[in-house]
Amino acid sequence: MNKASVSKELDAKHAKILEGLLKLPENRECADCRSKAPRWASVNLGIFICMQCSGIHRSLGVHISKVRSTTLDTWLPEQIAFMESLGNEKANHYWEKELPPNEDRSEIEKFICAKYEGKKWVAKDAKQPALELVEMGTSSNKLVEGGATSGMKLRRHSLEEAVLPTRLAEDAPPVARPRTVIICI
Repeated sequence: MNKASVSKELDAKHAKILEGLLKLPENRECADCRSKAPRWASVNLGIFICMQCSGIHRSLGVHISKVRSTTLDTWLPEQIAFMESLGNEKANHYWEKELPPNEDRSEIEKFICAKYEGKKWVAKDAKQPALELVEMGTSSNKLVEGGATSGMKLRRHSLEEAVLPTRLAEDAPPVARPRTVIICI
């Protein structure tokens, strides 16, 4: 499925699901800087982020983070399912496992580079967490009336599984404007 094949009804359902996910306590703050009410997401990291951090994530490149607006962009069913199965708390449990409690986040660009590109605070012996079974095709979110549909194909995902990034790369629009790229040191 690609974005062009997402019906208005399915897009509206996805919008309600995302709205519900953003109301969950674990998603009410940006996964990186902790600012309130994030409205952007990294669909391959499974996190909700603020506008400032979304710009930093975009500049890292799509090989690290694929950013979408929770209100302006069209989402695919598998992207919604991935966000449902992960979210900020589960993702940060992996990415910030060894983060010291008082780590300085004032230089947010450096913090984000270290966190996602350098995997600085990932536990040395940690394996990417296996996610719950997620439905491919239609969202199984319990926050929206109509919930799960029986007979759907189920699949297990991990944070860096090749399936989702490959599908997202196929649907990514060509970039027409110049971009600033952050080089993490």
